[in-house]
Amino acid sequence: MTTKDNIEKLFQETQDKMLDPKTDSTACITLMLDFADRVSVLLPDLFKEYERLEKNLATSRSYCNWLDKQYHAAHENAIKTLKGVP
Repeated sequence: MTTKDNIEKLFQETQDKMLDPKTDSTACITLMLDFADRVSVLLPDLFKEYERLEKNLATSRSYCNWLDKQYHAAHENAIKTLKGVP
């Protein structure tokens, strides 16, 4: 489970508790503060996950660009080769 998933689960649990008719306004404030505290602890891990995803995306883009160049070079070579074939 990723940090993002943990935060979403925590948010849903907090929201469910807050929407419970038995929960009074003081308890809602306590729930919000507890949620903020718990999420602030998870933020560094969330940023690490984001940085990892950004690196993976950059690597994928680089590979796609390289692959695109290889395709165009092969295409050009095929055209040149076929022009010489009767």
